[in-house]
Amino acid sequence: MQTFLALTEQRKLESPLVCKARSNIYSKELNIVWGINDKFEDGPWNKVPERFLPSRILDLIFLCLRNLPPYAMRSIGVLCWCPIEEVQKSLKKKAEDMERDFNNSIEQQRWRQHPLYKEKREALEAKCKKKGVEYNGAKHLLVKRLVSVGSRSSPPLLEEYSGDITTIPCTAEEITKLPLCSLKQVLHFHSIPTQGNKDQLVLRVLAVRTGTTHLLFGRELEALEEIIKASKLAIGEQIKQNAIVGKLVYREHTFQRDTMPSLKEKRPRKGASVANQDRKGDSTPVPVEISLRNVTTIFN
Repeated sequence: MQTFLALTEQRKLESPLVCKARSNIYSKELNIVWGINDKFEDGPWNKVPERFLPSRILDLIFLCLRNLPPYAMRSIGVLCWCPIEEVQKSLKKKAEDMERDFNNSIEQQRWRQHPLYKEKREALEAKCKKKGVEYNGAKHLLVKRLVSVGSRSSPPLLEEYSGDITTIPCTAEEITKLPLCSLKQVLHFHSIPTQGNKDQLVLRVLAVRTGTTHLLFGRELEALEEIIKASKLAIGEQIKQNAIVGKLVYREHTFQRDTMPSLKEKRPRKGASVANQDRKGDSTPVPVEISLRNVTTIFN
């Protein structure tokens, strides 16, 4: 990156260099820290453990900055130090997982109404074995399988939330009495994340009822702002150390390889701009308008 930024604007347009970042699976990630150097002073960049973990940053973005325009993905990719493709893939997977969880909650609540659900799990498993159907999985799935091979009727579909907030209780105590799937129905209708424990969902539904959804995820937004602020300060410190000491201070990645899970690999920023002909589609291009003088404004 430093090599690229040192080029003149014209040379940037002609240069084949791009900032490279090895793609990684966030679930296998072990650690990401700012590289330690005896000349690199302590600061907000190393005050909070795991502050710059891409998985943590993407979790915050998914909660409080959903439906971002495509051009914003470039800034997120730089902030996470991950290829734009990986950022998009991760956010898409989070959305798909949340939608799958929502549908599963609706189905579970529906089949809880069936008389068979009142029986113990051991009894349901025995009936499944006798009928020759799969007996593993959640309890409501056992009931569903037994009904599919028997003569019993299926329970009615759950009543959908219409969007009328007056049907929602006015207090958190009353909202807590609602089943989990009802809370998720309200949030799903109003395009509010449905992930989290019940207490979190209750507070979000209460915000819908009281018209204060704009106050949701204030802590997450504040945490994201702190990450951006720390990143800008750290970049400034890097530039200063590079000018004074003449030695690159880099951000260091430590994560497992997909092909060899038992090995660890450290890939610093210093090597991030080195071309790798074997890897395709994992580049994070540096905008041509970025230079050493204005790099601190990259997150604005």
